[in-house]
Amino acid sequence: MGLTGLIFVGMVGPESHNHEEQRYIDELSRAFDISHYLRGAGIKGLRLHQIISTPSRLARRASAANGTNLRHGSLAIIPFRRVGRRFNIAWLRRQIQNIISCQPGNWTIWIRFPSPELVDAVERIRNVQLIYEPIDLYSAADDLSPAEAKRLDQAEQRLVHGAAVVAGGVQLAERFRRAGGGSSWLPFGLDESQPDGGMGLPADIPHPRIVLVGCLDWRVDESLLVSLIVGRPNWHFVLAGPRVDLWGRRLKRLPNVHWLGRVPVDRVRPIIRDCDVTIIPYRLTDWTRHCLPVKVFEYLAEGKPVVATPLPELDLLGDVVTIASPDSFAQAIDGALTGDTLSAQGRRREAARRFTLQDRARRAIELLQGKALEAAAR
Repeated sequence: MGLTGLIFVGMVGPESHNHEEQRYIDELSRAFDISHYLRGAGIKGLRLHQIISTPSRLARRASAANGTNLRHGSLAIIPFRRVGRRFNIAWLRRQIQNIISCQPGNWTIWIRFPSPELVDAVERIRNVQLIYEPIDLYSAADDLSPAEAKRLDQAEQRLVHGAAVVAGGVQLAERFRRAGGGSSWLPFGLDESQPDGGMGLPADIPHPRIVLVGCLDWRVDESLLVSLIVGRPNWHFVLAGPRVDLWGRRLKRLPNVHWLGRVPVDRVRPIIRDCDVTIIPYRLTDWTRHCLPVKVFEYLAEGKPVVATPLPELDLLGDVVTIASPDSFAQAIDGALTGDTLSAQGRRREAARRFTLQDRARRAIELLQGKALEAAAR
């Protein structure tokens, strides 16, 4: 069937260090006559950092990428969510319907985060194909209150009743196997077009260099890192990424910790290239058991050893990723430092290219164009 228009409601703001979403919509938009990439101004939440980012989100409400069919914008709600719920639902619905009415045809609404107001708004929009792409098990996040988690879970269940699900993780795909339009596993992967040319690690950081790239928040096991850093003072730990809230306060004064903060996307690959071992020291929670950290593909693409805590979604890379419990994590890094070989590096690079962002988008487009998702059209 023809693909007229795509409305992709994302979950990251313009201030985010995560460029996966923008690259993904760039790839998806090629299959549509017109595409709208809408960032949610308050759709995901209204904590301080969401409120701060709202002006920059709204500033891009109607901008179009030069020479492409992709338009950028925002979906906005008023901040008083309880008293303004009915207004927000009606406003969101009108914003979406105004886009659709401009070009009649086969429209797809693609949602990455099940905001309760957004779910209520799209439930009454007819003659569209509804896609839900859960990135994580959202309701299990540690920074949600029990009431917030319950509302989010209820909204998600309403959404999948009338949507087709495409999930980046095996467990999430299985969780939503009874979705109205079915559930498909489209694994995350390496962005083959990621820029490379920024500055690597400062030369004055001694070896061995143990690198962690990503958002430094409640997902990362701070206690495990403290144990590693204190126990191996001759190892130098490089932390590259934004630090959220009070995470890492026990690491601040340790001499063998090097904080890079948020780094430009073109600097990620050089930083990884300059290290000796990469790590994914996630805490084991319901949330992390359903997540597949995309950075693992960037680590492997540079041929670097990867040591990770036992995240089930890493099983698909079990031949090239060393899985270690917190108690054996230091020994696993030791083994990675002493046992690295050129052949092992080659196997890691090959493994990184088993799954790519570009292939994921291609498979998603094939699903949209085929009969597999027609049951989700409403």
